[in-house]
Amino acid sequence: GRLEDAHVVHRFFLASEIIGEDNSIFIEYLTSNSEKERRYQVSAKVALSNHDTNLLIREYKTDKSNIIFETVSTHNLYDLMHTKNHEVPVKIMGKSEDNVITFKLLDVPRYQRIDHSTLTTYPEQQSYFLYGDQARIIMSHVISRLPDFQQTVTLSGRPHSLTEVLLDLGVVVGVKGVDGSPLLVDGRMVSPLQRDSYSISYKGELFSTIDTMSNI
Repeated sequence: GRLEDAHVVHRFFLASEIIGEDNSIFIEYLTSNSEKERRYQVSAKVALSNHDTNLLIREYKTDKSNIIFETVSTHNLYDLMHTKNHEVPVKIMGKSEDNVITFKLLDVPRYQRIDHSTLTTYPEQQSYFLYGDQARIIMSHVISRLPDFQQTVTLSGRPHSLTEVLLDLGVVVGVKGVDGSPLLVDGRMVSPLQRDSYSISYKGELFSTIDTMSNI
């Protein structure tokens, strides 16, 4: 896919409203299943300048709806996300004219192409990619097959037994008791996470299965 992907503009959204002391933010790639250049799931950590941090805070206070960033120029996504300290100008969509800020790429815990094979099935239970740092713990839904949904939630704290190393690297967790197929209500796909607390399981550092709780 990488060699065949054209250079296009790419969009990201804010994964957590908390800005780190180092002016870092976590972002998620805005997936589009209708275009092969955008059939990816990406979780990344980027840094902002002091000026850009203040601009983002101002825009967020004005409108707390989802913040969407769009690259100013076209890119091949693989090249864009695999160059550490790469500086990427992006505009905050739907905001004022002076809304261009610069991302400095720090880390990419997840870069995954979505499998469109007809042989792909839904998992037995819902899967999420869990990652972050001490101040921000994020769960991003893992898209398995179509139709599916994109969702990001923040947890109130680091799940017990999840080490800081694994949190930094990111792990795929299964949410127990939540069916892997999309939840439909009146024909509409809705969040499968209807409670504030769930039991999750994941593979630990020594490949042992860890069962713990997550609180949204």
